[in-house]
Amino acid sequence: MGVPLAGPTVRTRLLTDMADKPVTTIGWREYVDLPDLALAHVPAKIDTGARTSALHVDTIELHEDEAGEPMVRLAFRVRHNPEEEPEQVQLDMPVAGVKRVMSSNGDYEERPFIRTALVLGGRTIKSAFTLTNRGSMRYPVLVGRSAMRGRFAIHPGESFIHGTRDAELLVHTDLNASGEAE
Repeated sequence: MGVPLAGPTVRTRLLTDMADKPVTTIGWREYVDLPDLALAHVPAKIDTGARTSALHVDTIELHEDEAGEPMVRLAFRVRHNPEEEPEQVQLDMPVAGVKRVMSSNGDYEERPFIRTALVLGGRTIKSAFTLTNRGSMRYPVLVGRSAMRGRFAIHPGESFIHGTRDAELLVHTDLNASGEAE
């Protein structure tokens, strides 16, 4: 004899909560803003196969602040104008933790993650981002299920529903003079 449930199941509660909130439709690719990092108009892949979002960084350096709190110094390059050379940017952010994730090649790795604001489809949410070098990937930002759950519906046949941009701000590959990845 099973134990009777005292109330609705977790799934029922989740579906009820989702029904009370508007859901924004997004494409499988969208531009996102990360205002805490001063990044705007960054192309992102929407990936329902990934639990956690990921952000491209050129380098990651773990350290502690004066109070002994874990911090990460992340470095990336931004290009404010397509004709300009990229500018190297370094930021210190609190480390929210370390996650074990499966990388795109199927190997597991430990990655530090941060919590930061994500603007997607006109909505601003706080989201976790693992930090990794995505230089070999087409998109410098990957938005995972945790950021989307209950907030977004993905239209798999559409891209950039919420607008396109002329230039990419976050530089995540090295391009030679002909515009090809080196």
